[in-house]
Amino acid sequence: MTRKLLVYNMPAEKLEKIMSLKDKYQFDLIETKENHLGHKVGNLLEENFSDQVSSQDLNHIDINFLMIHGFADEDLNQLLKDFRDLDLKLPNKCVSTETNKTWILQDLLKENQEEAELMPLLHKLYSLRKFAQDLIDSGKDDPALGALVEEITAYINKQDLEKNPMIEIYNKGAQIVNQYIEK
Repeated sequence: MTRKLLVYNMPAEKLEKIMSLKDKYQFDLIETKENHLGHKVGNLLEENFSDQVSSQDLNHIDINFLMIHGFADEDLNQLLKDFRDLDLKLPNKCVSTETNKTWILQDLLKENQEEAELMPLLHKLYSLRKFAQDLIDSGKDDPALGALVEEITAYINKQDLEKNPMIEIYNKGAQIVNQYIEK
């Protein structure tokens, strides 16, 4: 399988850094544009730009996106390390899967954008839960702390993450634990 990197809306300076790794990894670069948003990702990976599937409400999505295709795990890990070494920050990236290759590009970009927004919030919830649990473990006898740990755990376990509920839980929890932070 030929290694490929599919990019969308990639600024020239980031594209240059990506291309600096082409000789090392022997990949083909596929640049997609706004007029490719209605194409299936699998078709784009095969560089078939003529089979547009959808043309409804396909508006530009303002993210820099990278899809990695055909890399073995070891090479993928090294590629991501090289990106970090080049200070190439790409929060909107994914690896191709049999499922996401059946999507149109617009849907993949929207899903990836949403996931990139949710991950930092999820990490904040994990940190908040740990902080509250550490307070409990250190002897703070506050039922609100226990309830907070339980609420965050239940929310995370249901695996149906949404931005606004995550923000609400975090803000409520931050008010509870802020009482214990020395000023």
